Amino acid sequence: MTNDLTSRSLGTLRQLRYAAILEGTTLVVLLGIAVPLKHVFNWPAAVQIIGPLHGLVFLLYCWLVITAAESEKWKRSDLARALGSALIPLGGFFAAQYFRKQAKKLHAQAASVERAAS
Repeated sequence: MTNDLTSRSLGTLRQLRYAAILEGTTLVVLLGIAVPLKHVFNWPAAVQIIGPLHGLVFLLYCWLVITAAESEKWKRSDLARALGSALIPLGGFFAAQYFRKQAKKLHAQAASVERAAS
């Protein structure tokens, strides 16, 4: 059984992964659907709805990353990677993949410690 710290870290990585996917998805919808609707079909309502939604999700993602980095004592390079990924198109999906790999690595470490203890 994993200890409390490992469980908390895995939960944090899961939240970050979901937030990164949501951030990437809202950006794709904004750039791939809403902006063309505005400029091609002269329908600005899509951008007026999706734009602020993406902004809120972006801020939520940044807040989660900063909070996790502080509580989990991340290296500055990891913090920069996580925040920087939100600034490039499709970066949220790469961040989600990175968080998933980190969670797998942490889970494997916890399992090896558990096997060694028994």
